[in-house]
Amino acid sequence: MQKSVFFILHAYRCFVICFLVRRANKLGHTTKYGGKASDFLEKIWKKKIQTGILKSCHDNCEKGVYAMEQTVQRIGVINDVHGNLAALQAVLSRLEQLRCGTVICTGDVLAIGPCSGECLALLRSLPDFRMVFGNHERYFLTGLDPQQIGQMSRAEREHQLWVHRQLSSEDLDYLFHLPRTIRLDILGHRIIFTHYGAPGPQDPNHPFCQLQDRPTAPWLDKIFQEYLSEEPEGIFYGHHHFFSDIHGKTRYVNCGSLGCPHSGVPLALAGMITVTPESMIFTPLMVPYNAGEMLARMDAMDMPERGTVKRIFYGLQRY
Repeated sequence: MQKSVFFILHAYRCFVICFLVRRANKLGHTTKYGGKASDFLEKIWKKKIQTGILKSCHDNCEKGVYAMEQTVQRIGVINDVHGNLAALQAVLSRLEQLRCGTVICTGDVLAIGPCSGECLALLRSLPDFRMVFGNHERYFLTGLDPQQIGQMSRAEREHQLWVHRQLSSEDLDYLFHLPRTIRLDILGHRIIFTHYGAPGPQDPNHPFCQLQDRPTAPWLDKIFQEYLSEEPEGIFYGHHHFFSDIHGKTRYVNCGSLGCPHSGVPLALAGMITVTPESMIFTPLMVPYNAGEMLARMDAMDMPERGTVKRIFYGLQRY
């Protein structure tokens, strides 16, 4: 009991000295010996830290902070950016505020919006960014070969070719090396990221199955069957632009499209995974942004099929 009281009193003194140092720094006080009060208090602080129980208190606090950082990790999850630079900037700013050290994209950074190259460059500049390829990255890599991607309307093909002209040889090299799947083993949890499920045994020419507008647990169990033997705690995917969080044989999460608001309301969808040794918690995010900037860029850049994009993918019925 006496040791506990002794420890508490010394810890209190420690915090008082810290407060006085900061206060003296702010006010610029001096001592009667002519030196700064903050320097005088700093000497007391260091002396207390270097000796006795205050050093133990300080060391344990430092260890506690380090341990917390090691046992709580935050991952930002995005999908279907689709060339919407304004929405991407808003989401990345939000993820930075939330202290997400890693950002993972489940595909389709390219096309639909006007800024595919700029979005890819911004994401690649992040300290820890990872990405899988989506169907729109495949369009770029295959050169729109009908045997590999199927038939495409003339208008859509024109739009895709316009997008591809924005990308550099460095972009091509980066996209060429993208995986289909990212497996993340973190603090005892396995999490899988991919663009969409497969129709059956892996076929490099047809890696994704037909899109299902209203996903159900049995459907998701079927298209992601290849991963279930790994017993992941969650599978994060995209392709379908609408949010869903469905529990089947595992948890299937689609954050929803970051870059295609559809409803006409400029909200960018994303998510954050908070991982500790005990749990994996998913938090959906909706981040407002200035859609007018992207609409103006479409017109200024004379983007092909911009009227269709504004109507279908941005939800603006007047186009």
